[in-house]
Amino acid sequence: MKSNKNKIQNSIWDNRPAEYESLRQGWLYNRRKKYIEKLLLQRLAESQELTELTELTELTESIESKSKSDFAVLEIGCGTGMLLRDLSKKISYYDHNNYISWTGVEPQSSYVEYALKQNNKNEHRIEYICSDFESLTLNSTKNQKFDLILTNDVLHHLGTDTGTGTGIDFDHYLRVASSLSKKGCMWVAIEPNPFNPYVFFKQATTYGEKNFRVRNFLNCIRNQSDWKLNKIEFIFIVPPFIKNPHPLLIKMENMLEGNRVLSGGIVVSLS
Repeated sequence: MKSNKNKIQNSIWDNRPAEYESLRQGWLYNRRKKYIEKLLLQRLAESQELTELTELTELTESIESKSKSDFAVLEIGCGTGMLLRDLSKKISYYDHNNYISWTGVEPQSSYVEYALKQNNKNEHRIEYICSDFESLTLNSTKNQKFDLILTNDVLHHLGTDTGTGTGIDFDHYLRVASSLSKKGCMWVAIEPNPFNPYVFFKQATTYGEKNFRVRNFLNCIRNQSDWKLNKIEFIFIVPPFIKNPHPLLIKMENMLEGNRVLSGGIVVSLS
């Protein structure tokens, strides 16, 4: 693992995992979690050759009756492990035989230590690796490859490799993710939406933050053969500082979500 001693990993929240986890809780986190839950259940259904997930009991019965290789989930930049803990608890309702394995990667050792302590309170054990994205290898994951890779608010933190001043060279990160993926793996990246003027200004002026270089990322995808773009979505209208939005605000979010300029988040899905 490369040293991150002088590198800002998480804005002002470096080495403050408990405070950061408390900050993340609220409406935006719950929306993000439900979005990923739905996607994960659909991917599980596909892994069990269920074309439609009309009845969730079908998934449980299929997992219990079929002898298939484990379905492996990897979150790169997992922070305190809160999302993986919540997902594993939710999905455990359908996964009685521990068919799914969970792995989190996080560069800050204090966050990994915090996450490991939470493992004792969690029914489904999660493996944690202390590493940055660029240093990940199959050796890091004990030769484990994955069916689903998640990155949440990670890509915009990555440094500039090209020295051209045009943004981030994502080629290396695409290769790293590819080396860890099984055939048919999906990578879902959720980032702050730079097409939203408020988000763009906030990311540009906040200490330790950056804007996500969407066009640079998409250009790198087009110029390599490991990943192809599935779709781009624009999600989240309610800003993160509103923890418990009024029902009218929730209704407005349902109406306006998907608008490129108004949505606070962008989802890039690769396979």
